[in-house]
Amino acid sequence: MSDNSDYPSELQEALVECRRRSLEADSTFHFALRFLPSEDRDALHVLYYFCRRVDDAVDEPREEERSRELLAQLRSGLTGDEEGELWTGVHWLQSQYELPEKYFYDLIKGAETDLGSVRIADPEELRQYTYRVAGTVGLSMLHIFGLTGEREKKLGKKMGHAFQLTNILRDIDEDRERDRCYIPTSLLRRYNAVEAWQEGEMTEGYHSALLALASEAERSYSESVELLKELSGRRRFTLALMNAAYSLYLARLYDVDFVASRTNMSIGRLTAPQLLWRGLRALLGSPHRCLYV
Repeated sequence: MSDNSDYPSELQEALVECRRRSLEADSTFHFALRFLPSEDRDALHVLYYFCRRVDDAVDEPREEERSRELLAQLRSGLTGDEEGELWTGVHWLQSQYELPEKYFYDLIKGAETDLGSVRIADPEELRQYTYRVAGTVGLSMLHIFGLTGEREKKLGKKMGHAFQLTNILRDIDEDRERDRCYIPTSLLRRYNAVEAWQEGEMTEGYHSALLALASEAERSYSESVELLKELSGRRRFTLALMNAAYSLYLARLYDVDFVASRTNMSIGRLTAPQLLWRGLRALLGSPHRCLYV
């Protein structure tokens, strides 16, 4: 449990509740989070809980109109029109770290992309989407860590891009069931794989399209992990663990030719020590040593 005894009682209660709600989700994020100083953990639990509320608004109702209502409520909360532990935590987060509201609004805008049928036209639209749903979270985390320079922001966006491309490759079957395609249509057409995606058939062309997306993710990991050089101690270790875990997911997808149902994406007792070792290597040496790809 983090030590927030110096905070006003209302804020203490809000942070405890945000932490509880954050931990309800079994996430790679929490595996890495435990190694941070207590104030960093408080801040990131609030951030993660807000992200979960945004995700749940899109995925749980299964009705577009209800999802839009929930996202509108989240926007209202950002303007101070809603009360509750989440908003006490979010407003503390924004004032404590001078965290730009834009990141929260852009995240909600990204979630709106997920409503109804989804088609991503080209790589530029995909990059905009990955910035909104993942880059904003990465930038918020870096802001909490005190990294606000332009170069750092650029690398943070690229890291979010790598993580979200990995998510897209991992969740292809589930997304297809919801008629969501995040693989750019231009890429599928280049490899004559539009119908293969629709049918879920791993043709040679479809495999090539997925390989192209995975290669882009791999390049983004390799470039963005340089960001670790700007951090030290537990913060560097935490970000290294996140890169290790997500790059491991990508490596596993390579191993099964992108048929995600063939592999387990969870972090188990056997996997955790490997990730910790990768994080330690990145802490003591080159940041690239945390990567599996």
